[in-house]
Amino acid sequence: MVPAFYIGAQWGVMGLALAWLAGYPVVYAIKAYRTCSSVTLPLLRYVSALLPAIAAGVGMYLAVLGFGWLAPGDTGAWYYLARHVVVGVAAYTFLLYLIDKKGIREAMGFIRS
Repeated sequence: MVPAFYIGAQWGVMGLALAWLAGYPVVYAIKAYRTCSSVTLPLLRYVSALLPAIAAGVGMYLAVLGFGWLAPGDTGAWYYLARHVVVGVAAYTFLLYLIDKKGIREAMGFIRS
């Protein structure tokens, strides 16, 4: 990440954000591959376990983006952020429940115990 941040810093905060966006998936993929290899977990099995969360995350992004188009406002206001956060949480929770009911029940079981 250090080289990405060094390059991105040339363009300020936006450059740093883009460096994070570009660099982190590469670092994560390398770490996931190494970890799966060391614990003898097939990489495809690991990735398939992430798919419900990834799908819900993409759906959440689209819901928040659509909400922003339907209900524009002053982006500097605290309530603008608050309502987008609420829409994002609701969309992610709803979509994850639709996609992975078994996983939600399992997580709730861990929380209760």
